[in-house]
Amino acid sequence: LAGLKLGEYPLYIYAGETALPMLSLVMGALKASGQDLKKLKGFVGANPVGELAEQGQNHASLEKLYDEMAEAAKWAKDNAPGLKTVFVRSDVFSRGGSNDVQEAAYTLAMAVAYLRALMDRGLTIDEAAKQIVFGFSMGANFFLQIAKLRALRPLWAQIVEAFGGSQEARRMHIHAKPALFFKTVYDPYVNMLRNTTEIFSGVVGGIDSFESSPFDEPIRK
Repeated sequence: LAGLKLGEYPLYIYAGETALPMLSLVMGALKASGQDLKKLKGFVGANPVGELAEQGQNHASLEKLYDEMAEAAKWAKDNAPGLKTVFVRSDVFSRGGSNDVQEAAYTLAMAVAYLRALMDRGLTIDEAAKQIVFGFSMGANFFLQIAKLRALRPLWAQIVEAFGGSQEARRMHIHAKPALFFKTVYDPYVNMLRNTTEIFSGVVGGIDSFESSPFDEPIRK
């Protein structure tokens, strides 16, 4: 983390099934170096249900991981209000072959589970919703990806509104990356073109941030 201008640029770290260990390490290092944690933006995000779907098991029960999720969220709310601690990723569904409607539905369902878990552990709907960042895979169908992103925002707003969330809490932060499902192993240089169109569809669809994968991602060891 040395030399990074974290007051100017957001920090994006996917922490797996729980954010608490990574959050503790990162914040401890930043605090020791004298950085102001209140200036931090971005996320150190957990996604326990997504990890369970991908790996088949987690190191602890979902209830225990939800406890840790709430602990991380409460710490961030008080000490680093610009930092989010829940990262709801869709790529486990995308890589599994889901279509865009299924990907959107499963990912929103995960987010609703996280909202309920955080609210059960003492956070308000506004506090819980503001902790969530969404990660969506951008597929090969250019116009359908734009439509997917533009449909997701009002759907999420309606969900948060149904929980009683404020106008500000209904805002959806979307981080996107090219879908691995649509990358080729046999002619990896074609992936540069595919990544380009997927990035463009994400931008037109209104993403907040984008992670561009290397073209040889499918064949890297």
